[in-house]
Amino acid sequence: LGHDYALSEWIWSDDKSSASAKFVCSHDAGHIETVAATVTSVTTDATCTADGKIVYAAKATFESTEYTDTKEVTLPALGHDYALSEWIWADDLSSASAKFVCSHDASHTETIVATVTNVTTDATCTEDGKIVYTATVTFESEEYVDTVEVVIPAHGHEFENHVCVHCGMLQEIIGIYVAENPDKTKYILSEEVDW
Repeated sequence: LGHDYALSEWIWSDDKSSASAKFVCSHDAGHIETVAATVTSVTTDATCTADGKIVYAAKATFESTEYTDTKEVTLPALGHDYALSEWIWADDLSSASAKFVCSHDASHTETIVATVTNVTTDATCTEDGKIVYTATVTFESEEYVDTVEVVIPAHGHEFENHVCVHCGMLQEIIGIYVAENPDKTKYILSEEVDW
């Protein structure tokens, strides 16, 4: 009769790196031929939002006939992996936003408007003050904070009638200080001075 082989099954390794074709004789199932296949693969990368895949193709030749089989493995979508890229402040610091960029694809960005508050420490005659602006955003359940500090220069003393109008400091006059009377209406000198 001779053998009458037909393809029975493809046998793939778990990692799909190799495969073989099993042929069984129709006259006697105990007559089996197994042929190692050549395996190639083509990968379509997953993106943040779409699955990718690897298509494995096995090719075996038996009795002058070529046989092929394919296996497809899904590569799950990566999902976004955002990281804070930069803070964007308005020129007057009244508003701000945080920009997040995906590590998988830099064209995927999210910009979140921040809540901006400020705290002022007034300048004095001799010391600088400041305004601290604080921007806060919440993105993907995580809070991000940025601050910008603006210096308010010390304004120096401004004397009227030998008393600083800002801090009440008494003006030194040729080494002698003006002293305030308890009734806060007049000033006397610790010694005679020609005004």
